[in-house]
Formats: sequence, C-alpha cells, structure tokens
Amino acid sequence: MKRYFASLIILLFISIFNKLSGQQLHKDTAFLFKKANHSIFIDNSPTSKFYDRISDFRFGKFDKDNYDYSLQYLKDSGIKLTKYRIKDLPKKWIILKYFKDRFYLYYPCDFYHHFKVSITDNAFIDFGGEGPVVNKILSYKKISDNKFSFSLTGVERPKRYLTIHIVDIANGIAIFEEWYDNNGRQYYLMIDAAKIRRQPIIVNDCKDQKQMEFDFVEPDFIKLLKTH
Repeated sequence: MKRYFASLIILLFISIFNKLSGQQLHKDTAFLFKKANHSIFIDNSPTSKFYDRISDFRFGKFDKDNYDYSLQYLKDSGIKLTKYRIKDLPKKWIILKYFKDRFYLYYPCDFYHHFKVSITDNAFIDFGGEGPVVNKILSYKKISDNKFSFSLTGVERPKRYLTIHIVDIANGIAIFEEWYDNNGRQYYLMIDAAKIRRQPIIVNDCKDQKQMEFDFVEPDFIKLLKTH
C-alpha cells in the first residue's frame, strides 16, 4: 500500500510539473527527431501550448523599432495611410507548411524564420524575422468569395502586388501569390489565425542552442490553384 501511494504521488508531481512547464506532450505526439536537448515532433492536440506563440501578434522587445522605421519610410516618401473597408477576409494569417501530403503549422527553433500577417483597414503588416513592417494599401478588391487582390507599397517592396486565393474556406487555408520588382511570382501557404488549431503542429524544440530548421517541401501551387 505504501508503494502504491508513493507511485501515485510521483505521477501526480510529474503531471503538475508538465502543466506548469507549458510544454506537456500528449499521447498523440509523434517524434520525427529526438536527442537529449533537441527534438522535433508532431503535436496533434488542439489544446497544445505551442499554438499560442506562433499566433501572438503582440510586439516584442525590438518590434516597435522596426515598425516605426517602416512608418517613417512612408512618411519621408510622402505616402499617407488611407482607410479601406476590407470585408469577408480574415485579418490575421499564419504561415502554413506542407509535409507528406498534408498541412502543418510550424513552431520553429528560431523565430526569425516565422512569418505572419496582420491586415487592418489602413495597412498591411508583415511580421518577419526583423519585426513588423507596415505597408500602405494602395488598392484592394474582392474578386470573388475566395479571391482577393492588393496593391501595396512599403520600405522592403515599393511595388508589390498580392492575390490571396482561399483554397479551403472551412479550414481557412489560402495561397498567397505575390510579385514585385520584376522578380517573378512567389507562392506560399497561409492559414487564418483563428483556425490554426484545426491543423497539427510540427514543433522544433531546441532547448540549449539554435539548430537547423525542419526541411519542408512545397506543394504544387499551380495544381492547387487549378483544383480550387
């Protein structure tokens, strides 16, 4: 009986510790790589804590500096922000990845590699490795229920054109198609931030030092666009 209660106390302590650490692994966790201080795993739990940080749009320590710098560029260029009524389009987007024929969110080892977007009625804000960048919306058009176009300008890309193709309305999955400065078209997957917990998340958990990021593949964007 004493051994039973001792075991129960140990299990209870482990459970409390995991909850307090905020990185509790669930039964449906699948490891892709595992070493003592570095692991990569798939977390299928919609209650996983890892979703919280990738969808956090609050400013970090140095974010205001980059934000103000991008605003100052627009001001120095004589570009004033104007207001648009942007309807029927999610306002916050998170980068989405593709691995073994399905979609995943990604919690990177280094958040320099994380990307998200916030759309307001008067600005299009990229959250990249250097911090948030404000772009003026020069034009906006709803082409159809699943297709929206923007013309943008900002410090990083003065002439930028973006089309958002929503390829899965129920799950908030979209292909962002953009082109600028005669560099050809670029495609990348994004997901409505309000719906990220519908997709599993791959976590690159590097505890002591930076490690290589997980190597994803790109889907056939043209094929995806033709079939949706």
